[in-house]
Amino acid sequence: MSASPILSNVQLSQQMSFTPQPLDADPSRGFTDLMMADLVCSVMNERPFDTVLGNQSIGHLPDILDFAFDDTFHFSSAEIFTPLVSIDGPPVHAHSGTATPSIQRLASLGQQAFKDSMWLWTPTHGDSSAAEQENLSIPTPELLLADTTSVIHHLSLPSRDRVLALILRTCEQSAQMQIVSCFPSAEMLSKLSSNFISYHSRQFAPWIHVATLDLNQEREVFLLALIASGATNSSFPNVRKLGYAMHEALRLSIPASFEKDNRSTRDLRSLQAMALELQIGLWSGNRRKLEIAESFAYPIITMTRRGGRFRQRSLVDLTPHMDDNVQTTETKWKKWVEHESFKRLAYHLFLVDAGSSYALMSQPLISYAEVCVDLPCSADLWQATSAQEWKQRYLVNHTHIEDSPNLRHVLEDPSQLTSVQSIIDVQLSLTVIVSILWSRVWQCLQMRTLSNYQYNGSGASSMLTVNTYHQELIHAAKNISLRSSDWHGGLGPYAEMLLELCMLHLHVSLEAVQLLAGKDGEEEARKVVPVLRRWIVSAESRQAIFHAGRVLAAARRYPLGYLRDQSAVAVYHASLALWAYAILSEAPLHGGVTSTERYSTSDHNNIPQVFLDEEDGPEMQRFLVLGLGVPAIRKYEEVWFSPREINNYVPLSDTLMAMKSVANLLSSKNGDAQSRPLMVTNLNRLILALGHAAVELKKKGS
Repeated sequence: MSASPILSNVQLSQQMSFTPQPLDADPSRGFTDLMMADLVCSVMNERPFDTVLGNQSIGHLPDILDFAFDDTFHFSSAEIFTPLVSIDGPPVHAHSGTATPSIQRLASLGQQAFKDSMWLWTPTHGDSSAAEQENLSIPTPELLLADTTSVIHHLSLPSRDRVLALILRTCEQSAQMQIVSCFPSAEMLSKLSSNFISYHSRQFAPWIHVATLDLNQEREVFLLALIASGATNSSFPNVRKLGYAMHEALRLSIPASFEKDNRSTRDLRSLQAMALELQIGLWSGNRRKLEIAESFAYPIITMTRRGGRFRQRSLVDLTPHMDDNVQTTETKWKKWVEHESFKRLAYHLFLVDAGSSYALMSQPLISYAEVCVDLPCSADLWQATSAQEWKQRYLVNHTHIEDSPNLRHVLEDPSQLTSVQSIIDVQLSLTVIVSILWSRVWQCLQMRTLSNYQYNGSGASSMLTVNTYHQELIHAAKNISLRSSDWHGGLGPYAEMLLELCMLHLHVSLEAVQLLAGKDGEEEARKVVPVLRRWIVSAESRQAIFHAGRVLAAARRYPLGYLRDQSAVAVYHASLALWAYAILSEAPLHGGVTSTERYSTSDHNNIPQVFLDEEDGPEMQRFLVLGLGVPAIRKYEEVWFSPREINNYVPLSDTLMAMKSVANLLSSKNGDAQSRPLMVTNLNRLILALGHAAVELKKKGS
């Protein structure tokens, strides 16, 4: 999700690129919390930066919206909590390996850092699809077989060999012998595919029908996609490396399969394989894979669109009847499963597009106006394991209700959802509706950006239009929230998080926060300070951190192992809003007081704490309207089997502890340090870096 005056596609693509370095690496190449603190302190106190660091050469500023690093980098928990400091040192080197000249002004170097990260990833010598082929060999299969994953579907030896042959066609000849000799057994591949099936079945919006899977009859590319996805979700680091190496082979094999037989562009399994491949790359935490996945997201959307899958309607002839015999029921069930699978694939692509849009701050590729599909069937019907079970469930729930409503009709009248809850997947439908809201929020942010740059007489009327649309979106979001009690289960964790993130970006500009941190240099940082000062003393800032707190509350509802991918990025965006509020609240305003002091009562001991990630109440409303109260969040411990909540809270003014608490919440939902996804680890490091930078900022501002 995004920011208020938002940046363009290209601008925001470039924001995600900074690579952390181990503590024993060249210090000039790491990011330093002191750098961000120095720049922010100098611009907010209107001091020349030269008076802070003189003529010393310094390293790169962090890119605060970058969550894709190199997957070869690993660090311990001790390194995570240690800020990297780099004041003196040799000239900075760009990711391409070329030397960057010594830069004496921090803002100039910050600007250079953003330029270096423009495309997220700068290819270097050795970057190729063959770089990971050595990971296709598993040297210690006996250790990996200790994985207790129960096998749901068994892969035969011939099927294992078909997968191996597909992979070998993408490998260099020099590596093929080693791969053949050490490639995982059929038993290991069965566990990996079962790992995917188990994880996928527990998602809030499963889109691959598990009951009709027959692994030994499936296409090789689809098999490889299941196995690679299961491997990348493994708790074993070596298995995850295997999964990402398989992902490279899968990425090369899918286009070849489309070229070999163009009918594959309309084939369900081929499209599902490509969707899985893109999902692995987008959330790998590897900048190369992320950029490639983002670059190849449009082909599958085009194929799905050209196949008419964004506009398909339910087929009457698939309705089961009481007098249907076994064979007829079986035939109808399989056709229904294929039809529903295409429908859910279309919705899955729409959700992934929305998720990557707010995570990467890029233009959505699918227009919500073109999606005219019936709402997905109920989870109960989708999970039927046989044709007879499907028939029985269908006849029980659908006899008194006509076909499920179309998405477009529901958008026109959301009350239709209430009357058809028994036959639709409520949580998936609600998430799609909220994702459409995000697309509209993105439009609003783009409109605001254009209005800010209009200097002719139409500028005022244009801004009035934007403000009207802005209020309309806020009203729409509140309407969804208020109606949530009418639906079974209310808003699920993901739908709630996405809704709150939409509201967050309607009340804060992460682009402005970036500029403050040095994205475009010291001059631009100084220009944005008045904007942020007006923001911090307005009700907008309090609304922003209120919704940031609600994002954390939604994150707390996630089951173990599912707060990752775009959801983890949403938590990070919330932490950025909390961080910006905390440091700006401590900054002197006109008249020599801080914003915290301006909104405090005379008796500081009687100021109540306002808990942002708790239920709304009178104290929260006093804070939002009058600015009375000290904003705080829960204090979490990093306990991987559950997010252990401490009885006390941490105020945002203790920014380091607040950031540690957010990082602990994210960590505790993703297992121990070994099994944690790389992207989650990267996000935690960034969140903690923000906390350390705030500490240094307070030191320098005092």
